[in-house]
Amino acid sequence: MKINFRLIASSRRRRIALRVAPDGVLEVLAPVGVAAAEAEQLILRHSAIVNRLVSRFQKTTPSVLQEGSLCLYRGEAYPVKLTHRITAFDGKFLLPAGTPEAMQLALETLYRKLAAVYFTRRVPELAARCGVTLSEVAVSGARQRYGSCTARGKCSFSWRLIQYPDDLIDYVICHELAHRREMNHSAAFYRVLESFYPDEETARRRLAEFTATHKLY
Repeated sequence: MKINFRLIASSRRRRIALRVAPDGVLEVLAPVGVAAAEAEQLILRHSAIVNRLVSRFQKTTPSVLQEGSLCLYRGEAYPVKLTHRITAFDGKFLLPAGTPEAMQLALETLYRKLAAVYFTRRVPELAARCGVTLSEVAVSGARQRYGSCTARGKCSFSWRLIQYPDDLIDYVICHELAHRREMNHSAAFYRVLESFYPDEETARRRLAEFTATHKLY
């Protein structure tokens, strides 16, 4: 997947920096001579920083929902259709017309419902396949974390994750399930994760790429 970014070179700059421009595009500020391929590799190496920058931008720059706006569900974009009272998803995001704040709240409520239905089915399926047990599956409003897992086996996932493709959702779920074996991010943890989700490094990179190249709510 090609990463959408803008390379800005300056003879005054001595170090490379990352930022999200007002139009939502990730920018790489670099000294003259830095090639686009080098900038792209830097983005991939610093995916955690990119995620934080994009998340901060999305938090402070909310999109205005309107008829025809595209919203993601499980990696695919579907249009918004304005209604009088109905809030539902049927291949379109049906949202009651109202103030931007009311429509944003209606969209979040709908996303939470869709996430709850999906996660309460998919998480136990993957837990059984991975041979681990859970005490609870929950949906959270977390912005900075896709998911979390407690020592008692409660797995929580941000409703925002339902916007990602199924295979990347599975990756995040497997990441949290791996904490049922190792409650840390040690080498042992990543060995468990690799056994649950082969080639997890590629999935981790693709997760950062998707975050950087798509408008998420």
